[in-house]
Amino acid sequence: MNAVQDLIDAGTFFFLCAVIIGVYVGPLRNARIAKWRQELFAVRNTLWDEMRKAGTLDAPAHRKLRDLINYSIRYTPVMNILYLGAVFAFTPTRRPSKEPKFADLLKQVRNPQANAALDEAMRKFAVLFINQLFFATFPGALIGWPALAVVRVLRTARWVNRCKNDASGWVRNSAERFGELAAKPTLANAA
Repeated sequence: MNAVQDLIDAGTFFFLCAVIIGVYVGPLRNARIAKWRQELFAVRNTLWDEMRKAGTLDAPAHRKLRDLINYSIRYTPVMNILYLGAVFAFTPTRRPSKEPKFADLLKQVRNPQANAALDEAMRKFAVLFINQLFFATFPGALIGWPALAVVRVLRTARWVNRCKNDASGWVRNSAERFGELAAKPTLANAA
């Protein structure tokens, strides 16, 4: 009886995994792609507006970041960890590029408003890119979600240890906060 139950449990587990993977790779894929592309368009357009206001549309740093965002928009449907790994693995090694790095181009921009806009756009792009690679695409999610779970568990464990060390203060503060929340008027109390 236990062998039959174990077989049913294993079958159920694999079926649910197949359904989750099917939904993740199938119907949600187009929605994820559309969402990511719209977010990239927003970053690119905001950068354009800020650079136009600063009068530095022709700055090399702006052109380089804009090209990077445009490349990402264009290749969104195939962008994942496996794609990037293949690109890096099978691209022949060349001599070091004489093209300046983005950080060097950013130092050439003398306008503080343009610098701030470029920094903000690069930060937003990096966050979007990491989220896309490690959480939104299937191969990356196999790495990203478990890594995030481990980080959350470690943070929770650290928080629990901190609370154990100061349990009385934590309980007192929590009780005070709960009392403050309970005293606030709500729709139920108003009626």
